[in-house]
Amino acid sequence: MSESGKLAEQNSGTPLPALAFFHIPLPEYAEVWNTKVCEGHCYEGISSPRINSGFFAAMLEMGDVMGTFVGHDHANDYCGTLHGIRLCYGRSTRYVSYEDGIRKDKFPTGARVIRLKAGERQFETWIRQNDGRIAELPVHSPDI
Repeated sequence: MSESGKLAEQNSGTPLPALAFFHIPLPEYAEVWNTKVCEGHCYEGISSPRINSGFFAAMLEMGDVMGTFVGHDHANDYCGTLHGIRLCYGRSTRYVSYEDGIRKDKFPTGARVIRLKAGERQFETWIRQNDGRIAELPVHSPDI
């Protein structure tokens, strides 16, 4: 039995709220950007694997993961919800060479902040820029 399943069993069968952190975005990150309203920027391509491993489907099946957080594509910082799971990019904490085409005043470095609420199955998240300000993220509506 998976650790997630064991924890749910110990909680009278109810999954415990969880967050997942990994580096490479899942294919569903492209799906959420292309089909759902998102908040944030997508300044570069989404570098997910070409083969879908089923990881997102497994998270849906377990019912515990509320949100996932990735990096890899340093010029993306959006969040969107797909099938009840919030898919979020962080914000690059430093500039790397392939970001040269993005003006630093347009996309300053920073980090994604996550606030959990005790006893609740929800979280808040936002981008705090290195200058201390909270980033104003645009709303993206897909062209469907």
